[in-house]
Amino acid sequence: MRYTPFSLFVKQALQYPLASPFLPAEADVKSAVSYANGKLTGSYAPVGPPLIFQPEPTLSMDFAAAAIYAEYLEIDGVTVNENPQNIWHIPTIKELTSVIDYSIYNPAADETKVPGIQSDFYWSSTAYADYTSYAWSVGFYSGYVDYDVKTGNGYVRCVRQ
Repeated sequence: MRYTPFSLFVKQALQYPLASPFLPAEADVKSAVSYANGKLTGSYAPVGPPLIFQPEPTLSMDFAAAAIYAEYLEIDGVTVNENPQNIWHIPTIKELTSVIDYSIYNPAADETKVPGIQSDFYWSSTAYADYTSYAWSVGFYSGYVDYDVKTGNGYVRCVRQ
C-alpha cells in the first residue's frame, strides 16, 4: 500500500474543488479549510444530524464482502440479519476522515466517536476516479489517506445518520 499525506490531498482538493471527494460541498459545511504556505488550516463540520459509527469493530475483509456486510447490518450495529436492512453504509471518504485526529497516533482517531478502532486501514465507499477497481481508504495508525485495490483486505466501520 502506498501512503500519501492527507495535506497533499487537501491541496489538490482545493485546486480542483468540483472533482474532490475529500471536501464537502459548501452547503454541507459550517466553516472552510484552507491550504497556504504548505500548511493545512481551518476545519469543517458537517451540517445535519451527526454520524453514528458502528459500535463494534469488524474483521478485515475485501471491499465486496464489506459492502454485503453493511447491507445486512441491523440497527444495533452488531447483528447481521438474513435480510437486507439498508440502514448502515460504508462511510464515504469525507465521513471516514471526519474522525482523524492528527494530534495522536496508533490510532490517529477520535475514539469517542469510534471506540476500539484498529490502527490499520479502513475502507471508504468512495471509488478512486482513475481506477474504479480501487477505493479510498484511511490508515488509522497515523491518519494517512490512500487508495487500495478492492480485492485487498481492510476493516470497515459502518455509519448511519
